[in-house]
Amino acid sequence: MLEVVCALLTMEAPTGRDPDALRDEKQGAFRAMRPLTPADVVRGQFRGTARKTVSLRIRRVETFAAVRLHIDTWRWAGVPFYIRARQTDACHGN
Repeated sequence: MLEVVCALLTMEAPTGRDPDALRDEKQGAFRAMRPLTPADVVRGQFRGTARKTVSLRIRRVETFAAVRLHIDTWRWAGVPFYIRARQTDACHGN
């Protein structure tokens, strides 16, 4: 879902008001995204998650991810986009 938001933010203005024009520009933004490398991705467990969980199996589950995206267009050359997400604690809202 966050990659769709990134595409909407980085796409060029659609040539028309019809859905096909919007789709074409979003596809152009996706095509301009560089493939991810291991250096562009971080995964792990958010600090404090292991202490809050009871099950050993749950303690090993990744609860945090971050991605650095590069959009290869003239407008966004050299500008990294960072997407970060983490799992929240359903009981405490953290």
